Amino acid sequence: MEVTNATRTNTSKTRSDKAVQGTNDNSILSKSSSAAAGYFTDPFLQYFAAKKVRRAPLINRGYYIRSWIIDHVLNEFLVRHKNIQKQIISLGCGFDTLYFRLKSSGKLTNTVIAEVDFPDLMKKKHTLIKNKPALKELLGEPETPAINSPHIELCCTDYKMLGVDLTQHNLLEAALRLSGIDFDLPTLILSECVLTYMTKRCSSEVIRWAADTFQEDAVFVLYEQILPNDSFGLFMQKHYNVIGAPLKCINSFPTLESQKNRVVSHGWSWCEASDMNQIYHELIPTAERERVERIEPFDEYEEWHLKCSHYFVLCAHSNQSPGLLLGDVDPITRQSNGTIPHCPSVSIIPTPVLPTECNSTLQRFSHSSSLVSGRYLITIGGFGMQDGKHQRLSDVALTDVVSMTTQVYKPKESFEFPRMHHTSDVLEDGTVLVIFGRNSPSSLCKELLCYTVSVNDGDQSNKAVLGHLVNDKTNSTVSADVVTDKPSTTVSGDTIDDKHNTTVSDDVVNDKPNSTVSNDVVTDHKPSIIVSSDTVDDKHNTTVSDDVVNDKHNTTVSSDTIHDKHNSTVSSDVVNDHKHNITVSSDVVNDKPNTTVSSDVVNDKPNTTVSSNVVNDKPNTAVSGVIVNDKPNTTVSGDIVNDKPNTTVLDNIIKDKPMSIAFGDGVDNDNTSNSEVLSTVHYECRVDRSDDVETTENVMRLECRFVKQMGDVPCPRWRHATSVTNMEGMEYVFLYGGRTTTEVALDDSYLLDTEQKTWRKMSCTGDLPGCRQSHTLSAWSPWKLVLAGGLNEDLIPVSSVHVLHLDTLVWQRLDTVGMEVPRYSHTAHIVDDNLILVGGVNCSSSSPGISVVNLTSAVIQHFFFPVPDKDHMLLCNKHTSVFQDGHLILVGGGGNCFSFGTLLNRSPVILDISQCFVSSS
Repeated sequence: MEVTNATRTNTSKTRSDKAVQGTNDNSILSKSSSAAAGYFTDPFLQYFAAKKVRRAPLINRGYYIRSWIIDHVLNEFLVRHKNIQKQIISLGCGFDTLYFRLKSSGKLTNTVIAEVDFPDLMKKKHTLIKNKPALKELLGEPETPAINSPHIELCCTDYKMLGVDLTQHNLLEAALRLSGIDFDLPTLILSECVLTYMTKRCSSEVIRWAADTFQEDAVFVLYEQILPNDSFGLFMQKHYNVIGAPLKCINSFPTLESQKNRVVSHGWSWCEASDMNQIYHELIPTAERERVERIEPFDEYEEWHLKCSHYFVLCAHSNQSPGLLLGDVDPITRQSNGTIPHCPSVSIIPTPVLPTECNSTLQRFSHSSSLVSGRYLITIGGFGMQDGKHQRLSDVALTDVVSMTTQVYKPKESFEFPRMHHTSDVLEDGTVLVIFGRNSPSSLCKELLCYTVSVNDGDQSNKAVLGHLVNDKTNSTVSADVVTDKPSTTVSGDTIDDKHNTTVSDDVVNDKPNSTVSNDVVTDHKPSIIVSSDTVDDKHNTTVSDDVVNDKHNTTVSSDTIHDKHNSTVSSDVVNDHKHNITVSSDVVNDKPNTTVSSDVVNDKPNTTVSSNVVNDKPNTAVSGVIVNDKPNTTVSGDIVNDKPNTTVLDNIIKDKPMSIAFGDGVDNDNTSNSEVLSTVHYECRVDRSDDVETTENVMRLECRFVKQMGDVPCPRWRHATSVTNMEGMEYVFLYGGRTTTEVALDDSYLLDTEQKTWRKMSCTGDLPGCRQSHTLSAWSPWKLVLAGGLNEDLIPVSSVHVLHLDTLVWQRLDTVGMEVPRYSHTAHIVDDNLILVGGVNCSSSSPGISVVNLTSAVIQHFFFPVPDKDHMLLCNKHTSVFQDGHLILVGGGGNCFSFGTLLNRSPVILDISQCFVSSS
């Protein structure tokens, strides 16, 4: 048998029609779930649903708002024509229970309902009705059509069921007329997610046919999808393509405005239309919204607002009758969420092609990320793929932002609360402090976590603390400026050409073995001599600091009176020490042999050099600026170093091989030293991606400590914002807002002493930001914090930018110049007095993109994200980001896209935003 093109076309159409009919089965299950959860009442759905299912809260809400707006429009139409005969025609009705709901509630007086769908589906629905007494007894008196028609499945006085393909207008009109529909009566034609499955021509012909056929006080109600070309829209289209029911019409009429223009151009007098965000916030009463918020725990506002922006309702009218939707209401969301005017786009920078598993590691959302030492990104928790399924994540990912390689660490012990919507901040000592968050909307995390990080290249004698990060072979440390160095060299401060076993600080030095030099130019040639600051005539093993000294062997003298024995170094303050080979600088020390100490209290062991902070250390350890409990021959100082022997470091930016990282092990005296550690969770590396590391065994560890909090401890919360600030030499973390299980947005603020882990509730004045969640908080200077965006207590995205002056605790709203774009679930960075706001969600039809707010001039500039395509969809919310060298590195992001599946952004994504600063300047 020859297969003709017509046969192929018919076969393809049959498959497509069956797939579209299949959407009815999913829809009725979702409606049943929403009703069972308590969103609306419909006792008749149970008779049409094949089984009981419990959908996610997001899906329940989606079908609730669809049901609410359709019922609202129908009720408005019925009330408006209460005392006259009228008709409702439902096109593509599926298993909708409209007739039974209206009939049981007594609202069908003087009203006839006609339902139209594919013949097979209407036969199936009729069978279900006949077999359910609760449905059958509601039917009106049966009627016999004047002429029998195979397209009339059921004909009662107030209910008609017609099996007709909507593309066959002549058959449709004939079946309606035969069943008793009067084309001159007021009629509401309802189309819920029907025309979108038809071609542009066929769907427009249905609209034209309805306008030509029902001309007396008719209303055409359309509910379906829009915005196909952003990432959510592309993902939505992909879903329907996969199930074989593509949205054939959506790209022809992609916006609300184009939909309105279409119906007016096809015969309707005028129309009104709103997306579901407008309906929810402007038409649904406040009391009803509050009821909905209480039905079940819910925390998918990003996906909710995105879903609502991609669905609309339209009412086209045949005459100038009053509208059925918003009318002349002064809308909340339209005032604050206007479409962003045309602006330039930033560009994506290609990233290295990495293995799929490596890319998937960072595919998560609602996580936190912290950049340590300018190169290593620690990503904690969130929601993503783990162990082959989507779930809340307990692992931690460490990403080298230079090589874009990632290593994953999972807890060895049971980790009770994988977190989402928490915050993490890097403290001065390199500790990553994680604050609150949630496991689920009803299960909050109240603990304060300290992730401690260290570096190990496989040799236990060469370890450092990540935070002043060192990747280094053979005892080399480089800090702060340009360095050329050789093995076993410690360098801090300026340009150096050095040989092995040399410690140098602060100035230009050409030195030989076993010399330590600080503060001035020195050329020294004797073994084991430490020189600092001034003229020295010395013998071997002598250290001199700050004054002229004639000393004997192994003595160091600095700044004050010393009564000491051989091999001692004293600098600046009181020392009680009487053993050999001791170097002391700047503060009180209780020490043991062969120890060098600078700047603070130290309890130490032999051959230790310590500078700037509290240290409990082991032999041959030099520490500067970081708290360390370390092993032999370790030096840590100041800044980012990824170094091997004979490595040059320029401007603190080193591009070297990826290194092996060890978290936590051996770091004893971190910022938890003055607070109680409640418990500890150890991690192990799951995937080692450092393929070019020379050592055969890489130590991969991470340590997380649960720390006791004291003072005015805030209530557990999530979607809050925190920022580290330093005031008068003390380090603090400022916390603002968030939400709890009972409060959708908070307006409180707290200050955490990072050393004592003590909270203090703050009382601020001025132009207060009010209740906020999902906002950002950024440090502008040691005495200023900037809060931007968020959701308010009405769960409406806000656009304002507020500055907190920490010296007075007074908030000031920034009086910006230019259009403020509301957003929440975004990220923020401050660079050279510019506040960079990245992504987020609002109730508009367009993404917030990137905004740059000059904090001194208050001028705002806007930039679009690159146009997405089906292979590179990017939902820029619930992500994290890092600013580096004019680039933004986006990590993770995405969400559960209604009933279409979960979209996890490819990650990382690098954006070139250098033009943003050119424009802002």
